Amino acid sequence: GLHIGTMALFPGNNTMMLSDTSVATPLVAATVATMLPANPSLTPPMVKAIFQYCAQPLANANLLQQGAGLFNTQGAVDLASALQKDIALPFEKSRLKIGDTLLRNGAAIPAPQTVLNGQTISWSLMVTAGGSYVFTGSDLFRKLQSFHDPELSWVRGRVTRTEAIYSTSSGALLHYRENNAASIVLVTSGVKSLTASLGITSYNAKSGAFTPTTTLLMRALNGAGTTLAQGIIIAEGVVIAEGIVIAEGIVLSESAQTITSSANEWTVWREP
Repeated sequence: GLHIGTMALFPGNNTMMLSDTSVATPLVAATVATMLPANPSLTPPMVKAIFQYCAQPLANANLLQQGAGLFNTQGAVDLASALQKDIALPFEKSRLKIGDTLLRNGAAIPAPQTVLNGQTISWSLMVTAGGSYVFTGSDLFRKLQSFHDPELSWVRGRVTRTEAIYSTSSGALLHYRENNAASIVLVTSGVKSLTASLGITSYNAKSGAFTPTTTLLMRALNGAGTTLAQGIIIAEGVVIAEGIVIAEGIVLSESAQTITSSANEWTVWREP
């Protein structure tokens, strides 16, 4: 059976509005089934990022209530179709390198809106990554990003890579192992971070996780956010980000800084 979270009947057009995961699941699956023929090289994280970036922000709902917004099937297919269609899998064997153009020849990032039945739907222009980062900007899809890699796990300050272990004799899969990721750029330069603009989480102030998604969209459209000059990088599995450094789950600083490492010790120099 179908579990219905809410149902409303619009007068005059006999259209039902349904919600809840059991309703969303087949719609998402159907959209993925439409996207992959248009671009079979998309990875699961890329599909997720496209969904978020093209979503329609709904008024009076915050990040915890709606995430990036309402699902936009047409927008997701349009953006997927603009990307290169021969990104080899597995990801690390791709002919593309992190930061290389992800657009196919002659293509451009679509205008950030979708027109359906004469109604213009604005995209959210946001992508969440790492569990606590919010990014914006067309470079999220104009360039290949490390967090598009399905074998990479990025949770706040820790980044690991999943490795499949096979038997040397039979070639059978034995198990999976997670290792600290090597030094890589997680998010390339040119991408904008909206994380700092969220502020401290407060329900009354509508900030942090309670920030309305439409507010974030307006900030993105008005050029808010910090453009990453060097991207977000990691070393030995620990995130070294522009403006934020996390070690053992503790935020050390939120100002511009330079990081060096020696064994397991981290030294932070603040820029004046």
